[in-house]
Amino acid sequence: MDADIDQVAEDLRAAVGDFVRAARPDEQLSDNQLSILGMLDREGPATIAALAARCRIRHQSATKVVEQLRAAQLVDIGAHPSDRRAVQVAISPTGGAALREERARRSAWIAEAIRTRLSEREQADVPALVAVLRQLTASR
Repeated sequence: MDADIDQVAEDLRAAVGDFVRAARPDEQLSDNQLSILGMLDREGPATIAALAARCRIRHQSATKVVEQLRAAQLVDIGAHPSDRRAVQVAISPTGGAALREERARRSAWIAEAIRTRLSEREQADVPALVAVLRQLTASR
């Protein structure tokens, strides 16, 4: 049984990876840029160190990504309220709009794929699949 679960886990990993790559064919932003914008959108302003830890990237990489986002006016950088050595990064209104647009583009692709590639029975199974994926990631 464990061997079957191990194979299912590998198949699921590969399928989710393929799905994620397919859902973002023409993104304007990199994965790290989207990850940082998403984190700022969900959790509010943060330091670069906190963003690096939450997004599981190196501090140097987070610094580079934040600078790219700042140059594109997608984030605002200001003084940290309690630590003068740190800066605080916040999503800008332009960044929020770009993130919403990217999310809408992905959702539209997914909706179209569900409508055109799945049978009615398979479409009916999608909500259960979503629930299972949420359950698998709930403890993370």
